[in-house]
Amino acid sequence: MKKKIFLIIALLPYVLLAQNNFNLSIQSKNVSAKAKMYLAYQENGAQQIASSKIEKDIFKFDLKLIEPSFAVLILDAQGNLSAEEAFKKDAFRLFIEPSKMDAFFKDSVKFATVSNSIIQNEYIQFNNYTLPFDKQLYALEQEFTKLPQDKKADTAVNNSLKTRFLDISQQRKTLIKQFFNDYPNSYISLFMLNSEFGGDKMDLTIFEPLFNNLSKKVKNTGLGKYINEQINANKYTSIGSIAPDFTQQTPEGKEIKLSDFRGKYILLDFWASWCGPCRQENPAVVSAFQKFKNKNFTVLGVSLDKAKAPWVKAIADDGLAWAHVSSLNYFYGKEVVLYGIKSIPQNFLISPDGKIIAKNLRGDELKSKLEEILGK
Repeated sequence: MKKKIFLIIALLPYVLLAQNNFNLSIQSKNVSAKAKMYLAYQENGAQQIASSKIEKDIFKFDLKLIEPSFAVLILDAQGNLSAEEAFKKDAFRLFIEPSKMDAFFKDSVKFATVSNSIIQNEYIQFNNYTLPFDKQLYALEQEFTKLPQDKKADTAVNNSLKTRFLDISQQRKTLIKQFFNDYPNSYISLFMLNSEFGGDKMDLTIFEPLFNNLSKKVKNTGLGKYINEQINANKYTSIGSIAPDFTQQTPEGKEIKLSDFRGKYILLDFWASWCGPCRQENPAVVSAFQKFKNKNFTVLGVSLDKAKAPWVKAIADDGLAWAHVSSLNYFYGKEVVLYGIKSIPQNFLISPDGKIIAKNLRGDELKSKLEEILGK
């Protein structure tokens, strides 16, 4: 059985490649005859879930895989829970690939061991690189949590903790980069490069050399090609670049070009009615718009909605009194792809001559940047 599940694994669009056999045999001990195992994974950009009933203490999965994928084994001990419910109780994270893999666990799948898997061994190696620093970062979080309220509000205490946090994080990043150099032919290097340094965090001066040092084999996977597209999109939308032009429709069906706003400072704001963080950020954008709209500043909202009604309702409910456009095509709108948008909210501050001068300004950062440019 397979069905889509919006749980556990981040959506990434992949190029369609040839599919190969994946066989996973999981031997168990002390498990009920009613038990069911779920395997949540990703296939061609869609989150999928397969299930298996226990037979003679063994769960089996026989699937077609395009390429390696991050996955989660989820044990439903009595065979009466959904994957989401079972995930909260007993789960094991692993990487799978088109090959034959074996696993074993006793009592709880969270303590499973995997054999016959090069990719899982490399994943374990990656965790060995980061574990000491992950423990330190967790201990630092616990240290802050246990502080009395007056100490939590103390600037000196906060600055000290922040300095220690940044120092440990930097050491962790250095070790991760070393892993990429040690394992240039590993899909884990590619996946973790994107996870740790990609997306909104992508700094091309750091990211691109690390990507270029990986082997052709991993760069030619679907994920590798996707990352290469993201690198190119980031080059087109880096600070100092001319903002790529596009044409899209308003709710009324009128076509608007980004270049129509030349001569003004414009915040190009990618959002959606269904995006909680976007809706939480909207009051800050409204405040900035109201304060600076008479100082040669405006906003152009680009929605990633899939239907017109919720988009229009959110515009009205949040009081977004500026121009809005959308292809109503989720993350696949041409303007969304053009700007390499893979998560929202995201925004780009564009100067009157069409150059991108800042990115992803949030809350007071947006206000401060506009005050710097336009005055208080």
